[in-house]
Amino acid sequence: MSETTSIEKIRLLQKFQYEKVLKEDTKSKIVTLYGYIENKVALVLLEKTAFDLHCINLQEIPKYIQETRLVQNNDVFHWYLNTFLQSNDLPSLKTTLIWPAAENHIRKYSAQKRRMVRETPEMYLQIVKPFIETQRGPQIKWVKNILDHVAEAERIVLEDCDKKTGFLVLPDLKWDRQTMSSLNLMAIVHRDDLASIRDLTLEHLDLLENVRSRVLNDVPKKFPVHKNQLKLFVHYPPSYYHLHVHIMHVDHETGEGSSVGRAILLDDVIERLQSCKSGYAEKTLTYGIGEQHYLFNDLTNASD
Repeated sequence: MSETTSIEKIRLLQKFQYEKVLKEDTKSKIVTLYGYIENKVALVLLEKTAFDLHCINLQEIPKYIQETRLVQNNDVFHWYLNTFLQSNDLPSLKTTLIWPAAENHIRKYSAQKRRMVRETPEMYLQIVKPFIETQRGPQIKWVKNILDHVAEAERIVLEDCDKKTGFLVLPDLKWDRQTMSSLNLMAIVHRDDLASIRDLTLEHLDLLENVRSRVLNDVPKKFPVHKNQLKLFVHYPPSYYHLHVHIMHVDHETGEGSSVGRAILLDDVIERLQSCKSGYAEKTLTYGIGEQHYLFNDLTNASD
């Protein structure tokens, strides 16, 4: 990205006009704001950053604490609120801008209640599969841009270019690339005919085994982690409909992303294909779905 382009992108954020809060998550310390840039809807996600101990001289930690207010004390316990020294090396905030934001972005990042649904094979064919077709093509142009090296090419850390069993790995934008205990990578397959685990059959076993083998062998060469510190899993339903595998540090807790029902270990997917040629095509899948999801009413009504 050229310096001129970078400056233009920074100025975009400075044009943001706030209207309302879409969601506030005190656990992940993320707030999502709704507003406008140049009369087009924009979403801004503000996230507190993790401590980067490589940029802090721990022997001089009192120097980083600029202001201190005592909240309470009891016996040996003392609680304070502090202002911590900030700099370009110690940023306090990570910001994500989605602009122009579409309706599906607004739904995804809005606060919402959730319900569990049991998606039968029949429900998948009648309700979910037709919806998936509307979410392919232009809806995931950004994925094709990555696979074609049109965008984010400099972030790719591993790639296998085989048309059937190939994939590439790059850091998830949620990861700061500093804190190894929150390592978060994503493996995107090169094949464009696989939207989710529902499409997987015995034919695709080589692809999944290649992803598992290469990731466990090569990622520890790129980052200071051992292969047994990596958890590989897929989501169902996924956040976007082009098959991808999440690669995270085993100590990294991701909230909704690792919730029961949605996260399925890659080892379990591989074992399923080995024992059942049809894979997940004939399996009922239970998961939580938010009330803002386009299929919320159809799926919850069909499940009742």
